[in-house]
Amino acid sequence: MSDEKYPDYDPKIVQDFFDNHYVDRGMLKWQGYYLSDHTSALNKEAEEKQRHFEPKALQSMAEISQRLATAYANIYRVSIQCYAHNSEGKLSADIIGHVKGYDDVSVYIEENGFLRLDDIRHVTVLKP
Repeated sequence: MSDEKYPDYDPKIVQDFFDNHYVDRGMLKWQGYYLSDHTSALNKEAEEKQRHFEPKALQSMAEISQRLATAYANIYRVSIQCYAHNSEGKLSADIIGHVKGYDDVSVYIEENGFLRLDDIRHVTVLKP
C-alpha cells in the first residue's frame, strides 16, 4: 500500500525497522524533561533522608499537653519531635508550626495538619 504523497513508503520496511533495528532508550529519553525545581526538590529530599536527628528527652503526655495548650493560648509556634522514622530508620525532622486546635487524641498544626498525641515524643514551645 503506497500513498500518492510518499510513493516509496512501504509499511513492511517501517515495521522491520522497529522490530529489528530501533533501540528504545527507555526512561533516558525523558530525563531532559525534569524541571529544575523538581530536581532540586528531589535533591533536598535525599539530603533530608541523610540527616541525623538526635532524640530529644522523652516527655510525658501531661507535659506534652501542657506545652501544646501554652502554645495555643499564646499563639506561639511549636517544634514537635514524633516517634516516626524515615525510610532509613532515622528520626524524622521536627514538625514546626502554630497550634490551631487540639482535642483528647490529636492536635492540629496549621502548616502540617493533624498529629496524633500518642505519636509525639517531645514538644518545644518557640517563643518569639
